[in-house]
Amino acid sequence: MNSETKDVCEICTNLCSSVLQKTIDNQSVTSDSFYTSTKNSYLFHCSACNYFFTKTQFEMEDFYSDKYSLLHEGFFQDQIVFLPDGAPIERNRYQADYIKNLTCNLDIRSICDIGCGKGLTIKLLSEDLNNLDTFVYDLGQDSYKLVWEKYIPTTRVLPSLNGVKKRFDLVYSFFVAEHVENLDSYINTCINLINEDGAFIACLPDIAQNHGDIFVSDHLRHMSHANLQSYLNNTSLAEFDFKIWTDQSLRALFFAVGKRETLRSLNVESKDNISNLGEVCRDKILSLWPKNNKTQILNSIANKDLILWGSQFYGKLAALTLSLKDVLVVDGNPHFQGTIFSLPNGKKVIVQGPETLYQNNCKNHVILLCMNDTAARALQQKLPEEIKAKAITLF
Repeated sequence: MNSETKDVCEICTNLCSSVLQKTIDNQSVTSDSFYTSTKNSYLFHCSACNYFFTKTQFEMEDFYSDKYSLLHEGFFQDQIVFLPDGAPIERNRYQADYIKNLTCNLDIRSICDIGCGKGLTIKLLSEDLNNLDTFVYDLGQDSYKLVWEKYIPTTRVLPSLNGVKKRFDLVYSFFVAEHVENLDSYINTCINLINEDGAFIACLPDIAQNHGDIFVSDHLRHMSHANLQSYLNNTSLAEFDFKIWTDQSLRALFFAVGKRETLRSLNVESKDNISNLGEVCRDKILSLWPKNNKTQILNSIANKDLILWGSQFYGKLAALTLSLKDVLVVDGNPHFQGTIFSLPNGKKVIVQGPETLYQNNCKNHVILLCMNDTAARALQQKLPEEIKAKAITLF
């Protein structure tokens, strides 16, 4: 593949050119925060509808069933998201609360979680709501089987989504739509699982709130509100309608499919609908790619000891694109402290807490903030001046 590589936009069928190669030395960073061998990974931009999408060929054909294991080191290990008032909350706790509040006006007795991972959201949801008949499905079920048996023993597992006779009051799917190759098939498979008055609710990253999503090699689509609206307008949804809204804490686009009366009953708060963020600028997106600013960044950190603040996706992205070989790593999320951060050269680093920054042997280190720009700005407001002066925002 080369810079003239072309592919067809799934929204408007326009022929699009690649604008960014995301493979470096045949490695890419995926949403499970691993370096993954890829044959290629390219970002495309459709100038006709301002849509960004990714095409990636993994070395492993069974990537999701054999390789993908997001937050698999412990069942309760979780990411942190932030409420609109800035208060932190664990992501699966937020997701369970979100579904519970969103569907509070519906009579929900049976639920199926598609792409459930280890199943923490369905566990929390079933603990909050009594007498729920719960089901899960995930491509990596062989990896999660023992976890499910231990932590969600009363939840039944669908071995496949084909030929399922049962119909559900609610089918939901958090952050799966960006991974699937055929979005049309995924949506129609899910809506075939809901009963006549049921709802299918899903979300995917909102590029207007999360520009960094374009760097994730296993996220195949990076949609704006307008992109999703156009796509669903052109999608056959049987007898159902759809509804779209956004969520600030998850930085996500949500969509629901169901009968019009069912969609009206969803408790979507107007404050969540923050779709008027303007057009996503192609040049701004590409300027965020660290390799495009590599010379400038490397000059500012030359011959200096480094600390990466952030051990997940953005930390791995910085280490890969800047070819970092020796760093300290800190993370404010206690779930990740004490875990292992692997550098591209194979070196293993134990992730430490932010208190490390105040130790004498770290006083001359430069701190690279490896997080999205919103989180970086919020963090810098809380940092003391002596720490803030050493911090560089990468994204």
